[in-house]
Amino acid sequence: MHHGCSDPIIGGSFNVVFDRASRAQVSDRRRSLVGFAISALALRASGAAFSDPITGQRTFAASAFRDSVGMCVHLENRQTPYYSNFEKVIQLLKDIGITHLRDDAIVASYVDREYDFYKKIRVLVGLGFRFDLVAHDPLNEYVFTPPKKLQEIYDWCDHGIEIFEGANEPNLARNPARNPAISADHQRSIYATVKNSPSLKGVVVASPSYIQKSVPIAENLADAVDWINLHPYPGMEHPETKGSGDLSRFVADAERTFGKSRCWFQRPVIIPRSRLRTDTFPCPKPSRLGTCRGCCCGISSVE
Repeated sequence: MHHGCSDPIIGGSFNVVFDRASRAQVSDRRRSLVGFAISALALRASGAAFSDPITGQRTFAASAFRDSVGMCVHLENRQTPYYSNFEKVIQLLKDIGITHLRDDAIVASYVDREYDFYKKIRVLVGLGFRFDLVAHDPLNEYVFTPPKKLQEIYDWCDHGIEIFEGANEPNLARNPARNPAISADHQRSIYATVKNSPSLKGVVVASPSYIQKSVPIAENLADAVDWINLHPYPGMEHPETKGSGDLSRFVADAERTFGKSRCWFQRPVIIPRSRLRTDTFPCPKPSRLGTCRGCCCGISSVE
């Protein structure tokens, strides 16, 4: 996923049912404004699951899984409502009921605690939202997050960060002799920085999201991640270039690099105006339940 965000995986397809008590039940008018994508649903879902006797699909009430779903936001992008209509975005997020948000960690010589991006994060943290911030490696042409800045960033966010994520889809194949080591060194430094800091050690460290030709040449990082961060594009990505989207193949492939950690899928599915649902896709065996978490893609416009 390109600067986007994760999901719960179940043995079968996954339906979302709104209950009256859930704040995730938004009006038709709200839905028409949201235009975001849920990238896979996270299995930390609690509460009862109901099985359709005909299709075998497992169904959860929205209130049972909404805490396991996150959304990608772009608070720094001036071409989006996150910048131009921030107050409205806050109201939409409240209506949807999603409180886990993903964005890039912004670092520059002119950026400090009072930078507008971090002011917005603190506003959201004060309202109960929590963040996953992407810490980009030196292979990124536009933004780099030095691991030594993580403590400062955490403080700028009023300790509202629950995940520091490795680089977003770094291109290891561009220079296979150097790039895998550069990316791996950055990830190990992120992990060491977080786990050696008394105030950060409770923060989850997610892996880089390797895709396509980067997957088979990545260095082993099993000792530098808490969660595996996967961006499976079924029918497009290694190892599923012609497949139907069986996520178990993506999991098995990633485990060769990251070991057997909790999986975090970031795969967009569209939320239609009429209802919120995921599409149907094959999933890992039920024995994998409880190992996955999920997140969303973003608000495209507001009125």
